[in-house]
Amino acid sequence: ALQSGRDILLKSERDTPLRADRVAHEVVHFRLREAYGNRLPLWLEEGLATRMGIGISRDYANQRGIRLTGEMPAIPVSALLAPSQLLDDAGYPESPASAQAFARQAAELVGVLESRVGDSSWPDAIREIGAGGDWRKVLPWGYGVAMDDVQQLGAVAAQRAQQPWRF
Repeated sequence: ALQSGRDILLKSERDTPLRADRVAHEVVHFRLREAYGNRLPLWLEEGLATRMGIGISRDYANQRGIRLTGEMPAIPVSALLAPSQLLDDAGYPESPASAQAFARQAAELVGVLESRVGDSSWPDAIREIGAGGDWRKVLPWGYGVAMDDVQQLGAVAAQRAQQPWRF
């Protein structure tokens, strides 16, 4: 699936079913870009789209009495990105394996950051960053997450990405 401007494109292959959360994931990208333009760092936007896409899809299925389950595969150690590469890249990696590792690590990092900042403060942090705040300043000054902490949390995210994510 791919979101570009106001379009969401879906590719379906016979032997690879489309995950139920992909449409919601792409809609989250669309809404984040409508709200913040390109002011969110790519790792944050991708991580939010992944986590929120799964949550939205689960909620939608639950409202209809359906139990949504799925799995994102473990990322091999050889494909993992260094925390600095994850945090500094402005574009998706070119190889499919690296792009998959990027997306998974970004989702894991967003999850650990949300836990660290707190559920009630996390939306405020996103809004501040999206309003043009440099995440490297917003997280330490407003939310007590120093850059060293982010590097350590990036390592935690990499460890989590090495396990399948069942949802």
